[in-house]
Amino acid sequence: MEYDRIIGKLRYNKIFWSTCGVILLLNLFFYALIIKIQSKKIDELRCLYAKTRNIGAFDKNDKTTKYILAKDAIQSFRDKLRNKSTFPDHVKELYDAINGQGLSISTMTFKPESVNNLSLWKYTTSFKVSGQYAKLKGLLAEIQELPSLFCIESLSFKNQSKNEELVDLNLSISTYFNLSQIEDF
Repeated sequence: MEYDRIIGKLRYNKIFWSTCGVILLLNLFFYALIIKIQSKKIDELRCLYAKTRNIGAFDKNDKTTKYILAKDAIQSFRDKLRNKSTFPDHVKELYDAINGQGLSISTMTFKPESVNNLSLWKYTTSFKVSGQYAKLKGLLAEIQELPSLFCIESLSFKNQSKNEELVDLNLSISTYFNLSQIEDF
């Protein structure tokens, strides 16, 4: 008796149940279609990633591979070096980064040093900055993200007092230029 009533209700709502069935079938069809397309794309991207990273393509302990990797790293470093005329811009970027954090220093003197085995000039400066720890951390983050190439050679923090949030930061920073570009300087 219950079953007859349920079947009667289903027959009475044929349009509703037919529409639900069509929507379900379309949903399954599009789901299968999208999954198939995406699985192909995922496989292509996985192959591209493996090819780009050369996964399994070379032995990292091989001397030739080490030479090629080192050569590429040096070339990447050299590509980041700028022209000698941008040296004042380098200094201004660093000075603006310090002032941008609300910090100040009295002087910043760069000492040139030749790095002959790489045909480079290295300009190094050391200075001390005092301020809140959060601002000093922000300064270091900003220096790392500057468009100019700055290398943090050394840094040290020293707490000025236990009662205040003042910290001293001693920082040594270097920037590099090609030797051939600096000779006219």
